[in-house]
Amino acid sequence: MSKTDTIIARITRDINLENMVDILSELPPEDLQSLLLYIYNQRTHVLKPSDLMQQYRQSRFVKPCVLDQRKIVAADHIAFKILPSTFTAIEFSPVIPLGTNSILANTSQKNVLGTIRNNEVLADPTSALALECALRRTVLLQGDPKNIGLVKLATSSRSLRLQSFDDIPGFTPHFRTFSIASAGRDTGSEVFEKVTFLEHVTFYLNYLNSLANEGYITNHITVAFSDIRIIEKLIEKDGLDREQIGRSTQKVDFDVFKNYNISLPHSVLSVDEVSRELVSTYNLNKPIELLSIIEESVITKLRKQFPLVAFAVELNRIAGIGYYSNLCFKISAQNRAGTVFPLVDGGYTNWTQKLMNSKKERLLISGIGTELLCKLFK
Repeated sequence: MSKTDTIIARITRDINLENMVDILSELPPEDLQSLLLYIYNQRTHVLKPSDLMQQYRQSRFVKPCVLDQRKIVAADHIAFKILPSTFTAIEFSPVIPLGTNSILANTSQKNVLGTIRNNEVLADPTSALALECALRRTVLLQGDPKNIGLVKLATSSRSLRLQSFDDIPGFTPHFRTFSIASAGRDTGSEVFEKVTFLEHVTFYLNYLNSLANEGYITNHITVAFSDIRIIEKLIEKDGLDREQIGRSTQKVDFDVFKNYNISLPHSVLSVDEVSRELVSTYNLNKPIELLSIIEESVITKLRKQFPLVAFAVELNRIAGIGYYSNLCFKISAQNRAGTVFPLVDGGYTNWTQKLMNSKKERLLISGIGTELLCKLFK
């Protein structure tokens, strides 16, 4: 029994209503909303100004950002200035439909702040971008069922997540990110992937270069690209513990290959360094093929355009399992203190496929932690 289950069991026992959870769970959404609104209305009647001050002092979710807001606005201004004009900048509502992150991204609903009006506070701006991309792609398909027009959106937004980040330097419950998304239709030969991957990575590398002119120190920039299907295949073939791996994505000392005696190299400079024998042994033909295509058609160009940036193929990536569908990337940099932080994360998801009920839809999402940049790299 989980900690949450234990707490619920105690509450229902204390109020002598053992089937309370089942009863409330089966209520129509509008009835549950009305009930909870009434309860919270009753609770606020007994609150005093001193209660508000106590909550404001104690709750980690309501504490303001420690940065001067002008720093973050200035960083956003630079991002929007160099963002390709083909992207539409959009300001989202602070809430999205209830269940968005759990349904699309397999995120635990316990890590998302749900509201009593059947919404949830924005926990991941890329989920909102996916909803809007699906809506705009649907409009395009109404005029032409095979429309291949790209929908490209960008946003700067503050997100709130409920899990504890106390042991991760620089991370806080709510934070600001700059995110972009590209949605379209599969036209074969990985054309969508080639075009969008190049555009996203190029934007972030140009952004980091532009920040250098404003006093930001981002040394030893590294772009690590991977295919999350590698770890998915290993879980499927070798019986790896998916739950353990999922819980370990933020643990810097967790080595999935070492932990499960996987013979693959952790990282290589080129896909060609991975032997055919290992590819066959672990049934990695599809992910290795896609990585090879991206390296040849995209990474080669990026290496020429950004000669000071290191590019590598990360085979042991576990972050993004259940979130990304295949190709993904991470951009890291070292700050003035010599500490390396992941700044950018992105990858392809099946979210628009789910939302539009079409396997032909494609979506690339990515984001950079602008607040983390301002805190640790300025």
